[in-house]
Amino acid sequence: MSFDGANALTTDFTSINGIELREPGDIGPLESTAGTTTSTYIIDPSNTSGDLLKRTASGLYTHDQFANEVVTDSDDSDKALQLDHTGHVFLTEEVLGDGDFTISYDYKSFGSGVNRGFQGMVTLIGQDSQDSNTWKVARLSHWGTGGYIKGIDDFGFDIGGFAHVGTPKYVRFTLTYSSDTQTFTAYVDGLYKKFASEITAGEWTNRKIYLGFRGVGTQDATTGEFPEANFDPNSTPRNRDLQKRFDDITVFNRALTAAEVTAIDATPSSALTIANVSWDGSESSEWTNGDNWSTGNVPTSISVVTIPTGMPSQPVINATTGVELSSLTVDSGATLTVESGGSLIVNDTSSGDVTYNVAVTDTNWHLATSPVSGEGYDDTWVSTNSIATGSVSSANRGIATYQNGTADVTTGNWVYLQGGASGTFGDGVGYSLLSSTGSGNFSFTGTVNTSTISPAISQNTNNWNLIGNSYTSYLDVAAFITANSTNFGSAFQSIYVWNGSAYVATTTGYVYPGQAFFVSASATGTTASFTTAMQSHQTGTTFLKSSNTITSIKLNITDGTSNKTTSINYLEGKTEGLDPGFDIGMFNGVASDLRVYTHLVNNNEGIAFTKQALSDTNIETTVIPVGLKALAGQEITFSADALNLPSGVNVFLEDRQKNTYTRLDEANSIYKVTLSDKLDGTGRFFIHTSTDSALSVDNTILEGVSVYKSNSSTLRIVGLSQGQATVKLFNILGKQIIKNSFEASGSEDVSLSNLAKGIYIVQLETENGKLNKKIILE
Repeated sequence: MSFDGANALTTDFTSINGIELREPGDIGPLESTAGTTTSTYIIDPSNTSGDLLKRTASGLYTHDQFANEVVTDSDDSDKALQLDHTGHVFLTEEVLGDGDFTISYDYKSFGSGVNRGFQGMVTLIGQDSQDSNTWKVARLSHWGTGGYIKGIDDFGFDIGGFAHVGTPKYVRFTLTYSSDTQTFTAYVDGLYKKFASEITAGEWTNRKIYLGFRGVGTQDATTGEFPEANFDPNSTPRNRDLQKRFDDITVFNRALTAAEVTAIDATPSSALTIANVSWDGSESSEWTNGDNWSTGNVPTSISVVTIPTGMPSQPVINATTGVELSSLTVDSGATLTVESGGSLIVNDTSSGDVTYNVAVTDTNWHLATSPVSGEGYDDTWVSTNSIATGSVSSANRGIATYQNGTADVTTGNWVYLQGGASGTFGDGVGYSLLSSTGSGNFSFTGTVNTSTISPAISQNTNNWNLIGNSYTSYLDVAAFITANSTNFGSAFQSIYVWNGSAYVATTTGYVYPGQAFFVSASATGTTASFTTAMQSHQTGTTFLKSSNTITSIKLNITDGTSNKTTSINYLEGKTEGLDPGFDIGMFNGVASDLRVYTHLVNNNEGIAFTKQALSDTNIETTVIPVGLKALAGQEITFSADALNLPSGVNVFLEDRQKNTYTRLDEANSIYKVTLSDKLDGTGRFFIHTSTDSALSVDNTILEGVSVYKSNSSTLRIVGLSQGQATVKLFNILGKQIIKNSFEASGSEDVSLSNLAKGIYIVQLETENGKLNKKIILE
């Protein structure tokens, strides 16, 4: 679009959907409707061509609500449309028919002030087919420079969200209607704005769409018109009427896709061609070769693509290619294959089968989901994809689902597919798959998902749920976590990915198509939400690397066979309590004999964290409880990777049972200990960061001691050095309720059974000092 002189907004579209647009004067007469003398017009419905129904010439049609004047284009007076309080430009069902359509036009306000700004864009009216005396109405308006009206009170729906700066301004408005869903969708300046309260046509007849109309009140039951007296509930018609200039009114007989609308609204029109593109496969199977396409050009994000059957070759999107389309049709008998690492995004609709291959390079278990909808699994799929057979039970197949109830004694939380059984991969549902060959692909065939995916999640026994990315494109992890923050536990704002040896908590990066992962459900979380806005092209990439510029300590342990880690990150603005999204709980949904984690420094509630965030302002004084799970008789080796710590700050591991401190931030430094008993908890090991060159017991009297409820009836004390200790419990009135003396040896549990709900004060006294703590019993 371009400006012509001081007033006119002109367009120079060459084609839309491959249709040459008619020149000015080709649109036929603008006919006056019955019952009016001069002022109401419809666009002539005759002489249609392809998808394009009608299009006015690029003249400027103006209505001034104050003078009711007619302003004509200086070059072509027959393009004038007159508007006043009793007449408005509208399109009838004669033009629109009863199927899909799109109406798009430019408009411009003039003058200043709220009442002279953008006030009306479109009003839909129609009769109820079940009651001809009932007229349905839906309006969409813009108010001055303050943004699009949040019309919950005025109009019953909301386009919401953003505002233009300044007035006057040209704006492009587009409205589409889908007869399948009976839904109207609005776009302003090419930006998708779906109605908050969904506007559906229902069973409408005699539909009319008024352009630039903002009447209010009750319509005439016979004509459906808005009498002038009803324009304004306050009887001030001029504040409710229009002040607008129209240009380039265009009507299509189908609902344009979001990409097409955006292109029309935002792309220089001389460069715009929206065309159907068909695969001919005349050269090769390579998607990116333009010679394989009917137009000679590779499809783009605004292309409507068809893959027909019977072509010399069928298209393949390779591992380094990202493809985005408006819509996709794969005919029956035709195929479209996306190789592992490739990416496909379809913005509107997709029909027909697409195959996505997920590469397999080993015989380890892989967490996966189907990146397409409708793929089934049975003995044939198992054989074709080289799925393993159970070594313990030959009936088991290497396809397992995860259940978060009470674990089975033999199979734990996994339920394995049995030979002869069948099912369908659920959208967004995760599975564990095992290849018998360690090579080839897990191959999934079905339709491309183009809308929101909402797999069920629950807390059940352990809160953990296995879900996955069922799009044929990469998934933005940060966007996914943000959108699901209330669905996941506050201490578990992360996804947990299996890397072949451990479950890794991840909060950034991208999940590849068909990758599954664990999440921990909150008390209110019943579904997880995958939206199309989370899709991304990251061809050949699994996860983005994390930044190594933050200050952090990674504590590592090994038993000689397995390796585990936990991280402490020092970040601006973080606390010693829970920082959701930064303090990330440890995955414990699958049994393991070796684990390492930390507890919160303050407000510890016994949650094991795989990542803990602390303030970067007091690094040299922090003591962090370390949890360890390991079997008796194992030799455990500790080491640490310290990154970007302030100069002079050292990292020590305290073994409170042996009263030792070992510096771990020096090159090749380690601490080894052989456990005489099975260990599963905190209280023995602590991380210290200090400017001291060495630490001793005198430096750390009562540091790292935690008192918290391990459950509703048990008080747990951890981090105690060996020696005599006494714990007392007082109610809020100061009355002593419990007194318990014991020989400290790392941790101690105190029963709180039979105590009433309320606030209590815990007083811990040892040979080294006292500690007071408030607890609440609920």
